[in-house]
Amino acid sequence: LSAWSVTGVLNSTGHPDEGILVSGEAIRALAPTLETAPERVRALYGQLHLVQAISLARNGEDGAAWRAWDAADAVARSLAGDAVEPVTRFGQANVAAHTVAIPAELGQAKKATDAAERLDVATLPSVERRSRYLLDVARGFVGQREDVAAFHVLTAAERESVEELQYSVLAAELVRERLSRSHGTIRHDVQDMGRRLGVLPE
Repeated sequence: LSAWSVTGVLNSTGHPDEGILVSGEAIRALAPTLETAPERVRALYGQLHLVQAISLARNGEDGAAWRAWDAADAVARSLAGDAVEPVTRFGQANVAAHTVAIPAELGQAKKATDAAERLDVATLPSVERRSRYLLDVARGFVGQREDVAAFHVLTAAERESVEELQYSVLAAELVRERLSRSHGTIRHDVQDMGRRLGVLPE
């Protein structure tokens, strides 16, 4: 759990190379125990692969990122029913959400939004995961300059949890990007969102 948490921090602070090392060490430590490990340990092993996939994607390592995702997917499919690890929320829905997150991190905007069409956000098991997923979808639309679609997805993310967006660096970046090229009525809507999220002064 500590390795998962630290890797997430390293990813979000611009040190994905270190995240790869931290998650990799934890994966190697858990691997010999898996044959007899309880489901929760196997779920943590799967979640470590997911967070490592994000590290690899942020490091531009496309193939390695998807290999890490494949490992996580195999673990999720091996768990009983719709089991979800209580802290990391690892499970099949979380693995599916990363089919959007990984291409979004790799700058593959169209691939991210195409993947989003195959996933129902309501299946994601936590407010944080739903909010983050919607931000990744919005990032895909912004990358394709589909700004109206991006705004609608950002609005859905805000409805999910305004607090999650207020403390999200990615949300602030997406709103600023939208403001840099929006015009007309939607510009006022984006400005209002920017003020609500603290990106713009009241």
